[in-house]
Amino acid sequence: NQDDIDQDSTNENTNSQDNKQHPELEYLASFSFYGKIYGMESVRFRHHDRDSLFICFADAKLSLVEYDIENNSLKTLSLHTFEDDELKDGFSHNFAIPIIRVDPENRCAAMVVSNAHLAILPIRRRGPAEQQIQNDPKDTNSKYPLMSSYVIDARDLGNEKVSRIIDIRFLEGYYEPTILILCEILRTWSGRVAVRQDTCSILAVSLNTNDKVHPIIWSLNNLPFDCLSTLAVPKPIGGVLVFAANSLLHLNQSKPPYAESLNSITDESTTFPMRIQEVILSLDCAHATFINNNQLVVGLKDGDLVVLSLITDAMYNVKSFHFRKAVNSVITSSICTIGSKLIFLGSRLANSLLIKYEKTSEELVETYDDANISPSPDEIQDADEPKSKKLRTDEENEDEELEKLYKAHTSCTAKESYLRSYTFEVCDRILHIGPCASIAIGQLSTEEFAQEDPEVEIVMCSGHDKNGALSVLNKGIKPQVVASYDIPGCVDMWTVKDIRLNDENDGDSSIEDTHKFLIISRDNLTMILRTGQEITEVEQHGFLTQTKTVFAGNLDSGNCIIQVTPYEVILVSKGEQIQQLELGIESPIVACSLQDPYISLLSEGGNIMMLVFELNDNDEKQVKLVDTSSLNHSRVTACCLFRDCSGRMSVSDSTSQPTPSSTNESIELMEDDRKFTIDDDELLYLDIDETNTQSNDVPIASKSYRYNSEQKVSYWLFLCLDNGKLEAHIDQDILIYEAFPSTTCINNTLNLKFRKVPHEIQLTETRTPARGSMGLTTLGSGSLLRYFENVANYSGIFICGTFPHWLLMTTRGELCIHSMAIDGYIKCFAPFNIANCPNGFLYFNNTGDLRICVLDLRFTYDCPWPVHKVPLRNTLHFITHHFITKTYVIVSSTMSVCQKMPHITTEDKEFIPVEKGDRFIHAHVEKFRLQLITSETWEIIPDAEIQMMEWEHVTCLKSVDLKSEETVSGLKEFIAVGTTNVCGEEVACRGRIVLFDVIEVVPEPGKPLTKNKIKTYYDKEQKGPVTAITCVEGFLVTSIGQKIYIWEFRDNKDLIGMAFIDTLIYIHSLVSIRNFILAADVQKSISLFRFQVKYRTLSLVSRDRHHLEIFSTNFYVNQNQLGFVVSDGDQNVSLFHHSALAPESHSGQFLVRRAEIQIGSNAHAFFRTKTKVLNLRQVENKHITWFGTLDGSIGLLLPVDEKEYRRLFSLQAKLSVYLEQNAGLNQKAFRTFRSHQKFLQNPMRNVLDGDLLKRYFHLGFAERRDLAKQIMSTPEQIINDLTKLELSTI
Repeated sequence: NQDDIDQDSTNENTNSQDNKQHPELEYLASFSFYGKIYGMESVRFRHHDRDSLFICFADAKLSLVEYDIENNSLKTLSLHTFEDDELKDGFSHNFAIPIIRVDPENRCAAMVVSNAHLAILPIRRRGPAEQQIQNDPKDTNSKYPLMSSYVIDARDLGNEKVSRIIDIRFLEGYYEPTILILCEILRTWSGRVAVRQDTCSILAVSLNTNDKVHPIIWSLNNLPFDCLSTLAVPKPIGGVLVFAANSLLHLNQSKPPYAESLNSITDESTTFPMRIQEVILSLDCAHATFINNNQLVVGLKDGDLVVLSLITDAMYNVKSFHFRKAVNSVITSSICTIGSKLIFLGSRLANSLLIKYEKTSEELVETYDDANISPSPDEIQDADEPKSKKLRTDEENEDEELEKLYKAHTSCTAKESYLRSYTFEVCDRILHIGPCASIAIGQLSTEEFAQEDPEVEIVMCSGHDKNGALSVLNKGIKPQVVASYDIPGCVDMWTVKDIRLNDENDGDSSIEDTHKFLIISRDNLTMILRTGQEITEVEQHGFLTQTKTVFAGNLDSGNCIIQVTPYEVILVSKGEQIQQLELGIESPIVACSLQDPYISLLSEGGNIMMLVFELNDNDEKQVKLVDTSSLNHSRVTACCLFRDCSGRMSVSDSTSQPTPSSTNESIELMEDDRKFTIDDDELLYLDIDETNTQSNDVPIASKSYRYNSEQKVSYWLFLCLDNGKLEAHIDQDILIYEAFPSTTCINNTLNLKFRKVPHEIQLTETRTPARGSMGLTTLGSGSLLRYFENVANYSGIFICGTFPHWLLMTTRGELCIHSMAIDGYIKCFAPFNIANCPNGFLYFNNTGDLRICVLDLRFTYDCPWPVHKVPLRNTLHFITHHFITKTYVIVSSTMSVCQKMPHITTEDKEFIPVEKGDRFIHAHVEKFRLQLITSETWEIIPDAEIQMMEWEHVTCLKSVDLKSEETVSGLKEFIAVGTTNVCGEEVACRGRIVLFDVIEVVPEPGKPLTKNKIKTYYDKEQKGPVTAITCVEGFLVTSIGQKIYIWEFRDNKDLIGMAFIDTLIYIHSLVSIRNFILAADVQKSISLFRFQVKYRTLSLVSRDRHHLEIFSTNFYVNQNQLGFVVSDGDQNVSLFHHSALAPESHSGQFLVRRAEIQIGSNAHAFFRTKTKVLNLRQVENKHITWFGTLDGSIGLLLPVDEKEYRRLFSLQAKLSVYLEQNAGLNQKAFRTFRSHQKFLQNPMRNVLDGDLLKRYFHLGFAERRDLAKQIMSTPEQIINDLTKLELSTI
């Protein structure tokens, strides 16, 4: 079955009914670390009810953490570092990737810390009796689950020196922890196999952690040189599987080794005895996990999932491997099983998948006879195993009863061996947009919004091969406007349903969930609008229109409408008024909260009133006042009704029973006087005030109008009091709390805890109000927070105000926050669902315009930025935006099998066919092509592409402005392409320069996308490879070979050389600004050139003296200062300046390094945008330098003023010490510049860590005040600085 299960859905928001029956991933918590994670392993300690986690970081750090259910956080149990110079063998850095493994019986853990060293971490093993005895509080060592760690040198274990440890794995079934080491004795590579092969070995070492004695119990030499990894085989087979690039081996103590050749490459690369496997494949970059005792799922590098079965005999000797290709999935980077039916595929090149597998059939396999399974002496002559060390199962065979049982078991399984077939199905996905190969920015169409600065969209090349895709990202939500109306004077609005009005539509159920009325409240009037095909104003329909409306909503599951005015409550059904209730109060109603069938009202004087919807004695619908005198003992500032369907909001006192109502109706009491306290801590605990706790007879609706009782639905009223109970400072901050179960039970309290959720929502207004913008205090009685349901299948809260935000609760339970600053200040918001606007929303902006909008369903909002992923199913290399036609030009490649090799001749190159047989796996070459894609529908434009020649690679693509007489400005936009012919070392390398334009033509009938075509102006071969391209002052700049050329595109026909200059090794990036050109060399850092048009000269201005492996580069603009941003192979981002007066520049010959920071990922693409204007009277020329990384993350560099920088730098120094870091990592050490070379200069830490500074918002008010006092500042000043920086990037 070769079905492709990796099909990206065109609409990620749609959830079918079938998907609800599958298991899904649920979001629990997320944690960030100041370190790059290289490995994780779970461990279960004795007398612990949850697993702990070993996490290893670069270079050789190890942390032991566990999930703290009490505080819903991560708790660090142990810290270890193995970065001593003695373990580096003379190297300045540890280049070996750390590997962590845990014993299956949780007796110890081991970690590879260098090429030949192992760190052993013994796990404390105590019985229950011993644990009860050790109660000495002074004995702190006995409380930790780990004993003292130590390091062993693998080179001292065997007779031969170990050159490199490839992998380690703990084996099952041994009395003591036994670790198998896959190592390389003598190093070799594929080009040296003819003289040195079979260089790998295995060592099985028994770990005696008490005496620290480590004897070798089993070894085997002369394994294939391309061994990659190992995987322990569970009992009863036991042993280990060794994965090599071209073969697969099973090794076990006291049993003959078994190996199979997977392709014909092993015929000349190894002499290890192997059998021939019928299935031809390669295990390079493969990842595997067992799904039962003898079958495992293997993910190959091309995305195929293969089920591997181990065929054994009666003695569990492996006799053959059976491969069966199951499905085609994503290219896996990790794989693990979850339970007995699920597999998780982690990928860094595509979306990660949760896959469900089910057994479909079993096929009986004939086993081998006993005469054929005895090992021959020739097969085990290389095995080195002492007889004193045996498996624990062999020792237990001395017992007669166990031996009989063992013989009975083997006799019944000797003739039965099954091959099971499985089906695979995707249950859930985790979105991933990496790795970032190239980035382009385009301009969004914002004609409906009066925007001063144009909004941009970010388009990123993501994925690889069949997982290749375009990722379209927006910074915040950009709504699609359906209609807009000018209705001035609006204060608030609501949309309500009236299901009974649907009876007029002959029972059309498709419009039952639509909104029927739009209620708009003004200062002293109310406007009632009837929604449908058109929005029209109606007279009354039972509503009060001569007074303002405080709230409107639905009761009785949408059959009734309630209108709350300052002094009255109106109940409407089927367009007729059925009740008008006088409240009889002195102070007017200013706020209301509704949870069908309850309504809570808050008066201006701070009193609470409660209404309940029910049937009276005549079965007539009505709302009834409930006695709430016990709730008005203190002034209430805010109220909210909550309906709990999960059953988590339960009272720990099991003896408390609902108090019956004073009436004779069959009514239950579901009200408790619970109080909370919010202080400056992260956790919100229950605070019991015994003086105010009393029983209240508060009736609720009758059972006929309540929700299904089987769901155990309960209703709760949350109050904010002005006496300190649940006191929330919301004048400038939005506080978000999440609830999680509490393990500590206190009588008469809720079994819940609340924890503050960190977020980046800022309500502080730091910029001058533009276009009549109003501050937060002008909202009047309207609420900033607006709850909504089913807006583009999302539910959450919309925050109105100057800086509006969406708080979306995803289906996984994760809270996603998106800004919506495209239309400025938003006064009020309401969901809106009609036939012409399904699952949309309404809002009023400050100019009095009513916007009817919908969300773009192509985007996924379950991530930090809205993302639209466009699958193209090939590798994308470059992308650029054509501004005139609003199209994108992309360069992609597909893999094809190469069965010929270039051969040099006197005249031209020839190709010789490669004949290697049917079992040979041929190399794959890339076939490049250039295509156009439209930004309207994100479809490939047909008949508009350029196919590159065979063996020709596209190395650069850019939109350039060259001199032309066809335009008024004298410049015309062209698309420039540079290529290189890659035919091996013996063939001279050549390249091409292609210049073309995207033109508009009359589209073909029925093909509207064919309105754009490619018109080629220039296409000629060059003398060397074209590696980089850009433009300067209307001239074309190219890097060909080791030279940089300046070309003039004359008469749109030919390129005329203007100037050139010799460079260093290999220029792969060119960027320009005005007449300056910044060139990035692959090894020699960056160089700055200047082109003088008047003299037609290209000269070197300055360069960096150090050696850096440059990934990407761009400019850094801060007012009148120009800097150069560089990302290198060591995952650093550095900032250079040209300063001729600096002593270290040697009169301007060398660039001066001004700032540097470690970002933990390789930044592969840069682009710049202007900062948002915060003050119209102070227009600043500052640019944001954005970067995309190979891990799929996006970061930015933002210029900061000197005063703000010094203040925030002092705060950063305090926060790095004050805050507790996850896994005990050091923020300052992580952000320090790293390099594999020694630089004779101190690190330049002149870059602020924005991720760390944002955590200042997450602190309590007392903590903010204390930290601000330590740096001689105020919390208001710090918040103003941070908010200014945050709003500059919206």
